[in-house]
Amino acid sequence: MGVVAAIAMPRFSGAQTRYRVMSAAHRIVTDLELARQKALTTSKTQTLEWKPGSGFYVISNEKGLDRPGTTTHSVKLGDEPYRVSVTTWNFGGNQIVSFDPYGVPDSDGEIIISVKGYSRRILLDPVSGRADIQP
Repeated sequence: MGVVAAIAMPRFSGAQTRYRVMSAAHRIVTDLELARQKALTTSKTQTLEWKPGSGFYVISNEKGLDRPGTTTHSVKLGDEPYRVSVTTWNFGGNQIVSFDPYGVPDSDGEIIISVKGYSRRILLDPVSGRADIQP
């Protein structure tokens, strides 16, 4: 039994690491799309901003979706369930991306997140405003 556990444990740990990174990447892509859609539907500029000292990002003018009673939509990537590190968060030299009332971002963007050597890159297209997860 101990031999089976010794073989299975590293595989489980690796799968859990990949799951954390992919879950965080999907959350970021979803929130970028949320900000873009909010700009389109309200015809108002919408921003998503990384707060490096705090380790979280916020979407302007959006209430918290997963924490009832909060007035700001924020996601702390270093906490559960993600526990990932942000190694790059760059939108045209800034840590803020703004979507205009037509859903077009003010710049392209790159975000890289990682856990234990496993990472994913998220790219924001400056023309369409769509974000994609890259290997």
